[in-house]
Amino acid sequence: MTQDIPVVGQREPCPCGSAKRYKNCHGRDRNVDVFVARPFEGINGEAELVAMLELLASATCEVTLRANAAIPNGLKATIVTLLPGGAGALRTDDDRVLVALQTQAHSSDRSADLGRAIINAAAAPVGEFIAPMVSTNQEIRAQDLLDPATAFSPVVHTDFQWWLDLGVADPKLADDREAVEDMNTSVAPVSRVGDTAFLVTLSGRTQVRMVLSDAEGPATDAFARLIAASGESLGDGCKWLGNFRTCGLLAPVWDVPPEWDADTARTHVARFMHRYQDAVTSSEVLTSAQRQARATAVGKFVTLR
Repeated sequence: MTQDIPVVGQREPCPCGSAKRYKNCHGRDRNVDVFVARPFEGINGEAELVAMLELLASATCEVTLRANAAIPNGLKATIVTLLPGGAGALRTDDDRVLVALQTQAHSSDRSADLGRAIINAAAAPVGEFIAPMVSTNQEIRAQDLLDPATAFSPVVHTDFQWWLDLGVADPKLADDREAVEDMNTSVAPVSRVGDTAFLVTLSGRTQVRMVLSDAEGPATDAFARLIAASGESLGDGCKWLGNFRTCGLLAPVWDVPPEWDADTARTHVARFMHRYQDAVTSSEVLTSAQRQARATAVGKFVTLR
């Protein structure tokens, strides 16, 4: 006897009870690489993950894993920006896995890549670097493996010296100090000046870059309100250059005076965030001037894929 399968819309919950939309569950061809515009949605540290993926060169973040049949009990995990040789993951000798966000090979769902990397590293021999594996099977995602209560506190590094502390002798890079020194030259000076905001000196320019935690739509409306009120700048001598659009979030960038230090930037970022919070929580319909400002804002967006 066959069981009737309810007919549901693509955006409705899947009748299997997975809590996913039907189009992302049983309504999808598993052999198709489906682009997920906001891959880390629902993760407590969504903006932090996006910052590590797109804004930071060298950073690490310890996370807590859920109890899972595919993960040994007590296994610890650290998400990192880059691993030696462009590896996707590593099982270290201290019952920990390291998984990299910035890899050349990836699918259209960064969360599925991260989930698969954790599973692969958990099953790998200690000390073995795992190449990035691109899969269109999105059943295992980071949301399924990360403890929802985990606190995301990325540590921003000024170099890649932490590679030499992995405890793994690997000819690719891990034990090659000369190669690490070469990588260190690529790390721009950076200081954290907010939860997901950073002061960066890059190619002779001093900038503040941040990732906003709100979805792209509300964040864009908030910027429209700020621009219409001349509130998008961080302060005198600053220029808002535009927003990166990445992983369903916005990452604004400003040129700031070269004499700014981290304390100065932190003060101005806090003031901006106060204005931004007022704008993003507003329930008022955009005025004509704000709609024009929105068009101006969107014209200065750059999409990162």
